[in-house]
Amino acid sequence: MSPQQPPRRRTDLDSVRLPRIPRRIQLERDRPALRAPRPSSTPPHERHARSGNYQRRTPPRLERTDPNSLRTAPRPAAHSRRRQAMPKAPSQALRRPHMRPAVIVLMCVIAVIAAWGIYKIVDAYRVAPVEPAPNGLAAQPIDSSPDHVIPPSKAVSMYIPAIDLVAEFEDQPCRVKDGAIDPGTMKEACTFTSESKPYTLPGTNSEDITVIAGHTGGGVPAVFNDLYDGGADKHLIKKDDLLYVRTENSGSSWIVYRATDLHAPEKAGLPDSEEIWGTGPMPGRLLTISCVQPANPLAASVRNAVVGWQYEGVVDPSGVEVGAGAGGDKAAAEVSQAPAQPAGDDDTHLPPRRPRRGGRGPLPGASPHNSDTKAAHSISKKIPSR
Repeated sequence: MSPQQPPRRRTDLDSVRLPRIPRRIQLERDRPALRAPRPSSTPPHERHARSGNYQRRTPPRLERTDPNSLRTAPRPAAHSRRRQAMPKAPSQALRRPHMRPAVIVLMCVIAVIAAWGIYKIVDAYRVAPVEPAPNGLAAQPIDSSPDHVIPPSKAVSMYIPAIDLVAEFEDQPCRVKDGAIDPGTMKEACTFTSESKPYTLPGTNSEDITVIAGHTGGGVPAVFNDLYDGGADKHLIKKDDLLYVRTENSGSSWIVYRATDLHAPEKAGLPDSEEIWGTGPMPGRLLTISCVQPANPLAASVRNAVVGWQYEGVVDPSGVEVGAGAGGDKAAAEVSQAPAQPAGDDDTHLPPRRPRRGGRGPLPGASPHNSDTKAAHSISKKIPSR
C-alpha cells in the first residue's frame, strides 16, 4: 500500500504535486514522433536542383529606356503586345494610288448631276415669259355676228384683262392622272379633250363645254395663281369680266367669253355638280379650273376654283399696238354694255343643241390627287363623262 498522503490544504488547490515515488521518463523511447527534424544548412532551391526535376523561375527582365536611368520601362499591356506583333498593313494610298483621282472624278459627276436636277426643278416652276396681249384689246368692239365663224381648234394663248393674266398652252391636251386632270407643267395651261367625252376645243361654234385647266402653287409661280386669293378665300374674277382666247384657227382674232358664275367646290364633289357641268350639252360654255391654295401653308389643297364663262363674240385687233397687256381693267368698262346672254337663249350665236351622249357621272376610278406640300398641288379635277 502506498503511504497515506496528507490532506490537501486550501492553498494547494492550484498547485501540482509530484508523486513521492519518482519515475523516469525516456522521451526518445516513449515519444519519438515529437522529435523535431534536424535543420539543414543547404537552401531549398539547391536541394531541388540536385534532384534534376526543379527549374528555377526568374522574373523577366525588361530593357531600360535609358541605360543611365535606374527606372525600368513600363510593361506594355497584353493587347498592345499583340498589336505590336502584327505586321502593319500598307496604307490605302500606297496600295491603290489610282483611287484618289477616281474619287475626285466621281464627286464631280455627282455634282454635275445634282446641279442639272436642281436646274430642271427650278425650270419646271418658272413661268416662262409669254407673248404679250395687244394693249388695247379690251377696248375693241366685240363682233357677235354669226357670220364670223372660227372652227374649234387648239388654244394658243389666253388673256384676262381684269387681272392682267396672260397664259400660253401646252402642245398636248391636259394630262389625266389617276382619273383626274393634272397639267404637265406649272407655267402653262391646257385644254381637256377626250374621244370618249363630249368636251370640245374653243371656237365660235363649239357644241359643248370647253375645259381649260392650270396649276396654282403656294409660294411658287404658277399660271393660274391670280384666279383665286386663297388667303382671303375669294375669287379675283368678277361676273361680267372678259376672257380672250386665241386659237390656231383664229389667226390674229380672239374669241371672247364673259364670266357668268363662280364656284369653289370640294374636289370630291366637283364631278357631281350640276350647276357647273349641267345636265346636258352646253354649247359656248367654257370652264377655267384650278386649285384653291389654303391660307395655311402646311395644309393640302382640297378645293377647286371654277369659273364659268359664256361665248360672247370675236375681236379682231388688227392694227392695235402690241404692249404688255396692262390697262385692260379700265378699257373693259368701256366695252359693249350688252348683258351676258345665257346659253341657248340666242340661237344666232349658238349652234342648235345636239342629242345628249351618255351619262354625266365621274370618270371610273377617279380620286382626288392632293399634295401635302405647297410646292405643286395637283389640279385634281375629276371630269364627268357624258
